Amino acid sequence: MRSHGFRQIRVDRTEGELALDSDGIQPHPAASTLSPQLFADLFARVSMEQRRRALLNFVHDDRDTTTPEAMAELLAAVTRGA
Repeated sequence: MRSHGFRQIRVDRTEGELALDSDGIQPHPAASTLSPQLFADLFARVSMEQRRRALLNFVHDDRDTTTPEAMAELLAAVTRGA
C-alpha cells in the first residue's frame, strides 16, 4: 500500500494468517499445506480460553490496520479507478 501512496494502511499478513492468528492456531502450518479441512482440524484443538486470549491479542495488534481517513482515501481512489 505504501508504494501506492497509502502510508496509513498496513497489510502485514495474508487472510490465512489473519484467520490463524485470530483463532489462536499456533504454530502456523506452511501456507502450501493449509486447506479448509486442516484449518478445521487445527481449530478443533484450540481451547475456548486460548481462542479468547488470541482474539484479545488480535484486536490489540497494530498489524493490518488503518485509519478511517486512509481507508476513505483508498475507497475514493478505487471509485475513481485510480
